[in-house]
Amino acid sequence: MDSSAEETKRRLTASIRATGAIAVGYAEAAPVSHEESDGFGRWLDGGNHASMEWLARHEELRRDPRLLLDGAKTVVSIAYPFFQPERRDAALPQISMYAYGKDYHDVIRKKLRPVCRGLSETTGCATRICVDSAPVAERYWALKAGIGRRGDNGAVIIDGYGSFVFLCELLTSLELPPDEPSGKECLHCGRCRGACPGKAILPGGRIRAQRCLSYLTVEHREAFPGEGESADALNSPAGQRTLYGCDMCQLVCPCNAGADASLALPEFLPRNGEMLTLGAPEAMAMTDDEWTAFTASSAMRRARPAILRRNALRLK
Repeated sequence: MDSSAEETKRRLTASIRATGAIAVGYAEAAPVSHEESDGFGRWLDGGNHASMEWLARHEELRRDPRLLLDGAKTVVSIAYPFFQPERRDAALPQISMYAYGKDYHDVIRKKLRPVCRGLSETTGCATRICVDSAPVAERYWALKAGIGRRGDNGAVIIDGYGSFVFLCELLTSLELPPDEPSGKECLHCGRCRGACPGKAILPGGRIRAQRCLSYLTVEHREAFPGEGESADALNSPAGQRTLYGCDMCQLVCPCNAGADASLALPEFLPRNGEMLTLGAPEAMAMTDDEWTAFTASSAMRRARPAILRRNALRLK
């Protein structure tokens, strides 16, 4: 590959890092490995996705990113940090740190659009930004592009920082030099598995959603079951303190001991004091209008008012 491609890659990396990214890596746009595809298929066949039926759709798109952008030649994997310098008191019902600030989908797209526009204007290439929205195997591509290692809990660990990151992909029709894939593994210390309230962590870094507090308090739309594996997770000590999402497996990970909270983008910091002080009674009494104001521009809006009240009801 000629020197102009190397220079384009260098400039693109600098532009992306200037938006606040802590890791940028490149991989050839090609079908995912058989190991990845087959492993995901077995996970689906085992019903581990619970009610998240969208994960079973668009299987062909997930297998090949070139189907998401005509002429795609390169997948750029990017990580943005969000570890919080200030967190909710442990005595309060917990809200996952990723929901403290503005919705990461909107924030990251806004940051990367000028980068893509500049790249297209200088090279004539096509681009597409994927932020947890298109059917992309984002963790696979993060490892393929060499930006981190996979933890036993499935999270991608960025060396020197940790796993409290938002992952996204920039697809481009430019052919840019790929980086060396990551062959590293996590410490396999077992702390994430031991700390998981519902024992949801499966071999190979996959999760059984029915046992996961994050799934149960965000994605599960029905009444909570009174018995079974989901009830066991919800009735655990951590489950009885969870209002929205769960960070337990990441908080105990030794690879997160060095996470630098000063790197968190301003947009991801708590949007208001209530985010750090909201209690179960206040959440349960929240009207639809109050919920709209509280979750404005937040990823927490994924939990509709009735879901938030349902979560709070059992914590009263």
